[in-house]
Amino acid sequence: MGQPGGIAQARGRAAHVFERMADSRHRAWRLVILASSLPSYLRYYVRLKSSRYGAVVPAGDPFFERKFVTPYLASFLSPRQRLDIQSHLCRVLDEDFDPRRFTARLPDGIELWTLHKDGRRLSIVLRLPQRTMLEGDLTVEVQLDGQMLHRISFAFVPGSVLGRPEANLVFIGGSQGVHGTRELAREAARLAGEINPPNLLLIALRALAAGMGTAMIAGVAAACQSVVGRADTTSLGAYDDLWRANHGEAHDGYFVMPVDVPENEAIEGANRSRTRRKRRLRQAFLQDMIAAVLPLVRTPAAVAFAAE
Repeated sequence: MGQPGGIAQARGRAAHVFERMADSRHRAWRLVILASSLPSYLRYYVRLKSSRYGAVVPAGDPFFERKFVTPYLASFLSPRQRLDIQSHLCRVLDEDFDPRRFTARLPDGIELWTLHKDGRRLSIVLRLPQRTMLEGDLTVEVQLDGQMLHRISFAFVPGSVLGRPEANLVFIGGSQGVHGTRELAREAARLAGEINPPNLLLIALRALAAGMGTAMIAGVAAACQSVVGRADTTSLGAYDDLWRANHGEAHDGYFVMPVDVPENEAIEGANRSRTRRKRRLRQAFLQDMIAAVLPLVRTPAAVAFAAE
């Protein structure tokens, strides 16, 4: 009678041993990556510690300085490219943004937009996450009465890592709703004139990019997400759909979306008045968010997005 229990115990011990072996192999692989990238890592480490970004990242989370040994941002990136992105982030935050108005406020969050309607408060907050996020370095969040409903994670990347000519791109590595907030997200969309939380956040990133003088936003393709192994296929499919709905053009592993989205395309179908109303709202929200972004930037770009 004791045999089945003994077999189960042995299997449990074996599983534990294999788990420890897998963890050891994973650690060893990270050490190999670190050793092969050591000169570049040391240059980045010195830059991080001397940058304003390095002064605000959580001191207790060591992976903020070692993201390049993780599947950070997109699966197609190499460790060297990830190091280049991290160094680029330090440069952008030090050179392109006001240190008091922007960088110093990142841990607590910077409110980019607020809508008061029907006794509710809908807002968008830009912040530095308090733990390592593989999907990006910064986040924008939609909040309803202070409760987060949806978050987009992003990074500033040099166009060269994507084979593009732009000096700087906003690269989105993750878009995620908060579990259990579906009804609140619907209420948020109703308050915003049927613009849902993910699209509100894309408007905010367009405003951020526009204020910096950046013409393009990139979004990781669903299959190349850094956390694709832990996500279900239904939520993954929503990524590419979101980029395409925002004029995204597919490339190898990512989509590119224009910051200045054309709003003068011909409107077809039975809901033309509704579509026009949503276009006007998007433009109004964009202008409000750009007005909030410009004081954060050292040399604000000349932004001229014409309303419909």
